[in-house]
Amino acid sequence: MYKYIILCFSILIFSSFKICNPDEHISFDKKTHDFGNITQGVPVSSIFVISNIGEEDVLINNIKTQCGCTSPNYSKTPIAKSGKQNITVGFNAVVAGSFTKKLTVETNFGEVELIIRGNVIAN
Repeated sequence: MYKYIILCFSILIFSSFKICNPDEHISFDKKTHDFGNITQGVPVSSIFVISNIGEEDVLINNIKTQCGCTSPNYSKTPIAKSGKQNITVGFNAVVAGSFTKKLTVETNFGEVELIIRGNVIAN
C-alpha cells in the first residue's frame, strides 16, 4: 500500500510541471543564415523574424552568443498573439576563413538555436 501511495504522489507531482515545446508557441522565418563570402573587417548583419503562433505573449529573455564578434539586437517588448518581431544579428569578421556561430534565443517557452555562417575573405 505504501508503494502505491508513493507512486500516486510522484505522478501527481511530475504531472504538475509544465513541459514547454517552443515550436508550439514560436516560429522563425529561418533558423540559419549563410552570409556567403564577406570581407574581413567589414561588419554584416541579417534579420531573423520571430512569430508568436501560440495563445500567450512571447518574451525574449536573452540571446546568448558564442563570441563577441556576434551581436544580436532585439526588442524587450512582449510579442502578442499573431505578432512578429525582428532579431537583427550583426557579425564583425576579424579572422579570415570559414565560420559558423550559434545563437541561443531564450524565451519564456524555452530555447531556440539560430545559426549564422559564411566565409571571411582577407583584405
